Amino acid sequence: MQDAEFDECRALWDARPVTAHSWRVLAAQIVESGYNLDVKNPANQGGLAHRTPEELVEAILDKEQRIAELVGRIKQALRETGV
Repeated sequence: MQDAEFDECRALWDARPVTAHSWRVLAAQIVESGYNLDVKNPANQGGLAHRTPEELVEAILDKEQRIAELVGRIKQALRETGV
């Protein structure tokens, strides 16, 4: 990380307002989570959907099949044009 990446943090440190990049967590929540400090940003909830490994593999295979079909069509077009 670069020192400049901490500029916003230093500027807000004393006031500690809640922003899109900073939020507050109750100490009780930290205790309840077993002192896990990996608290997700509440402003970004629901933005990313996690898929199972099986779903990822299926999506990759589908895309590879589509790519192979397109490459085949390109090759055919090149043969037809004599390139």
